[in-house]
Amino acid sequence: GALLKRPVSDPGSGKWSERYFVLLDSFLLYFDKVGNLTQNIMDLHPKGIFPLRGCKLTREPDAKDVKVLSVTAPDGTKLVLGTRDEAALNDWMRAIDRAFQAFSNDPALLVPPASPT
Repeated sequence: GALLKRPVSDPGSGKWSERYFVLLDSFLLYFDKVGNLTQNIMDLHPKGIFPLRGCKLTREPDAKDVKVLSVTAPDGTKLVLGTRDEAALNDWMRAIDRAFQAFSNDPALLVPPASPT
């Protein structure tokens, strides 16, 4: 579903971009073209992939009218996400937490190396 995202390179910035997110196993994929979904058009290539294995999920303080959560990777990379709706934020937090629970102890699950950007 649609979420607001701060830049990974500057998670403290006040800039939000709307992205379309998909939770797939232990990965959070995001796509650029949220607006095109109303026209049933979607880029099949994700703009980014965030591996969730070993990450920490945190409910952050709200930013103006945005309810905020963060996912922090073991290397310190921080993905800051938000919604304007508390219920939607709670749904995402539960879904991400379930992914943590389901895949955190699976030794067969390998996280691919980060691709250069």
